Amino acid sequence: MEKQKLKGMVFAALFAALTGAVAWFKIPLPFTPVPITLQTLLVLMSGAMLGAYYGALAMIIYLVLGAIGFPVFAGGSSGIAALFGPSGGYLFSYPLAAYMIGLLTAKKEIREKYSIKSTFNDFMLFIIGLLVSAVLISLFILIVKLLHIMPGLVFSITPTAIANVNFLKLIGIFILSYFIVGFVTGEIQGKNKLKSFFKYFSFNVIISFIILVAVDSLFKIGFLKLGNKTMVSVLSEQQRIILVTVSLIVLALFLLLIYYIKKSKSFSLDVVLAMFAGTLIIYFLGAIQGKFATGLPWSAIFVGWVLPFIIGDTLKLIVAAWIANKVDAKKYMK
Repeated sequence: MEKQKLKGMVFAALFAALTGAVAWFKIPLPFTPVPITLQTLLVLMSGAMLGAYYGALAMIIYLVLGAIGFPVFAGGSSGIAALFGPSGGYLFSYPLAAYMIGLLTAKKEIREKYSIKSTFNDFMLFIIGLLVSAVLISLFILIVKLLHIMPGLVFSITPTAIANVNFLKLIGIFILSYFIVGFVTGEIQGKNKLKSFFKYFSFNVIISFIILVAVDSLFKIGFLKLGNKTMVSVLSEQQRIILVTVSLIVLALFLLLIYYIKKSKSFSLDVVLAMFAGTLIIYFLGAIQGKFATGLPWSAIFVGWVLPFIIGDTLKLIVAAWIANKVDAKKYMK
């Protein structure tokens, strides 16, 4: 037992060192303080290959080394200031993301049947839930207006009115609607279906981000903002069409990716979906600290802290999942 623990700690230290080594690869982006790096590749690999405990330990060691002055953060940076800067939330998310990935992949389960049809049905819950919420909220506002409960309330459902809705509340309504409609229609009732729901939830949230970008760009709604301006207002017509096209292509590729991984023997679908859950945790904590550090609106945080990295992080996720499937590190830790 003691020998196994020692091996686990050695591997944790090794993955911490590897994370610091790849962190020197850094591509700055002009519109966000968050650079493109390879750190998340090692975060995903540590959780899947070392397990929840040692994967999280590897990332904690990595953070401690960076905090005390070793140049292991993005681009060779270090220190407490990097941890509490605009992109520090990503760093704090690494142990939690690695732990979650290890936890979700700890027990090998029989792969559930998965198809494009089941994916489409799942996404329809998002759309139907959003429509149901819109109708209920509209009816509530109309009733309040007719009964003169709040005379100052303006009943207006227009693209401008929708764009003025707090972005975080919109996402909250979006997810809550998914739960409500999914439960009512029986899609997430029962133990097995509830497990299936949580299994694909992170993947569906990331897909919903892509759908949001496509819808916002296509219909010029103005959900997403860059500073005080909406994203669509700063894009030329040609750029807007390109963004819509790319969003739809990426959406199709994501669906095909999951379908291919299900059929392929080179990947574990459970590991891939667990890595999507870890990626979502990284986005979530990174966005929260970005919000508090900069004071930007949530829509601007989404554009600067999440949107530019979805494609790149997915590519890193595929590489990490392939390596984790080919190399059984846990065998050497026994």
